[in-house]
Amino acid sequence: MNKDIYWVMVIALWGGFIIGSVLGYSVFYRKSGFIFSQVTERADSAHFYSSKLVTYESEHITFKHPDTWKPHPMNSSGGSLTELVILGIPGVFGDQVLGYSSAKYDELKPHDVIYEESIFIDGRSGMKWISKGKDYIAYDYYTLATEEQGVFGVHVRTAQEDKVIEQQLDELVSTVKLR
Repeated sequence: MNKDIYWVMVIALWGGFIIGSVLGYSVFYRKSGFIFSQVTERADSAHFYSSKLVTYESEHITFKHPDTWKPHPMNSSGGSLTELVILGIPGVFGDQVLGYSSAKYDELKPHDVIYEESIFIDGRSGMKWISKGKDYIAYDYYTLATEEQGVFGVHVRTAQEDKVIEQQLDELVSTVKLR
């Protein structure tokens, strides 16, 4: 990674942390069975994100997303069978993809899951997993698509837990239409 870009990202992350503290972020613990994780929640998410949803449409996928996101197609490669979309979430410097994969559904569960929930994506049963590592939180949503399409999923990795992004991803997943 370019040194200048690295330092801009470090400064931006620290700046966001300081601004967030001043704006009144509250820190609390979410307890779910055996799960204890520190979570930071913005008091007024509307200040940071627009609530207006817009529709992304392609040949294989349709979904709604906040108008501040800038999703765009990514050239399919490696394990993608049909289509991959970069979500373009502002301020997220980690992974942020949505699309189809040839991976086996049973092998997708991350090893460091701190939360899991059964969900539906376009009427198909699936799973939501939140996993936590030393320097990241990952949000994963997966379901089986058709045999030709393989697995459909959404994967976003952030530097810290972000309830606003999680809620936006929950809403996005609820609007997905697979073709």
